Amino acid sequence: MEIMIPARNIPVLTEADVCVIGGGTTGVFAALRAARRGAKTVLIERGNRPGGTATLSLVCYWHTLFDLSGKRRIISGLTQEVIDRLARRDAVKIHEPDNPSYYVTLNTEELSIELEEMLREAGVEIFYHTMFLAPLPELRGIRVGGKNGEYAILAKRFVDASGDGDLIYSLNLPMWSNPAPQPPSCCAKLSNYPFETDAAAIGELIHRNAARYGLPEGHIWGCPLHNSPLYFLSGTKVAGLNVAGIRELSRAETEGRRQLRAILDIIAEAGYPRPTLEALPSLLGIRDSRHIHALYRVTDDDLLSGRAFPDAVAAGTYRLDVHQQNPPGTEFRYLDGRREFQSPHQPPKCDFWRDPALPTPPFYQIPLRSLIPAGTQQVIAAGRMVDAETGAFGAIRVMVNLNQLGEAAGATAALSLERDCDIAEVPAAAVQAELAPPFL
Repeated sequence: MEIMIPARNIPVLTEADVCVIGGGTTGVFAALRAARRGAKTVLIERGNRPGGTATLSLVCYWHTLFDLSGKRRIISGLTQEVIDRLARRDAVKIHEPDNPSYYVTLNTEELSIELEEMLREAGVEIFYHTMFLAPLPELRGIRVGGKNGEYAILAKRFVDASGDGDLIYSLNLPMWSNPAPQPPSCCAKLSNYPFETDAAAIGELIHRNAARYGLPEGHIWGCPLHNSPLYFLSGTKVAGLNVAGIRELSRAETEGRRQLRAILDIIAEAGYPRPTLEALPSLLGIRDSRHIHALYRVTDDDLLSGRAFPDAVAAGTYRLDVHQQNPPGTEFRYLDGRREFQSPHQPPKCDFWRDPALPTPPFYQIPLRSLIPAGTQQVIAAGRMVDAETGAFGAIRVMVNLNQLGEAAGATAALSLERDCDIAEVPAAAVQAELAPPFL
């Protein structure tokens, strides 16, 4: 059923050169790059603060900024700037550079304030509690909804950092989804969590009681928080829903919290002191939803072979990480040829996806073309809607990689205005010169 709404005039909220949709770290870094380049930039965010997965979803760590040796830096830019700024407040803990699981543990609350400070310094106009609704005709701007009604934001270039590609979807540009999207998780901050107990024992405990509580099989992981008695936990899996839709997202948010409480109940019933739930996320930790049809799709082989791209704007070493439900668990593929499948109720299964005697690439690269949607002149994507095959996406989707893609998108949008050209016509060399990535 549809309802016809009469045509009406709506007020213009603001005008800008570049409009960034979505205030996760990817969108914030895009806005900062555009604004620091001199573009008048506006950022809209449906929540009440910036940071996205790192703050609203409570995911408190970033992976390494170095190659596999742990000696050569491959990531710098705004990611390193944020780490340095938080370090001045003792709001970040730096781990070993070759740690495959995490490099820095962040204070997520301090991160929100630091990102805001950086946006204010750059002159970015921020609108919170503001939802993207639809593009204006000829993409002169976008319609947004917020307090007191509906508004228009006029802009010349757009960075879609919404996570689900909301602007690109609304423009009827082609998009695709994985047949089995990686399931989202509801994370939490806990006190009295028995993290010093063997993790496999906790996983086995949850596995034995999963059917009774209606829990899907999944991988339990987390870490202690820096300068805090609390523990960060990610152990829920909300499978079978494409959370790009409002009904599915609402169901997933509710189901994630139900699963989290069930895990705490299971631990308490086993005789451990019941963990105390100290903080719930205000946004489900979403791994996968829609993807753009870009000028180039990154393949698994591109990453695993360490292919060099002439338009490379990001680099990483995070393993190909695919959370799945059939069979349940998480598969990891590493650049050195190792493969590991982890399940909470059995020992890891390890083998090789290639001959381990072959040379190991020190890192992989991500091309600018994978962010540029086919069929548009004014829009570039940044975030998990990147065009990449399932395994490659499982590596690219982590924050230190998406941070770099946000920077590249913001720089490209600003440069396209300076050069008075379409997004796709911006020379990759100009973007690389702006970002100066250390891996090149």
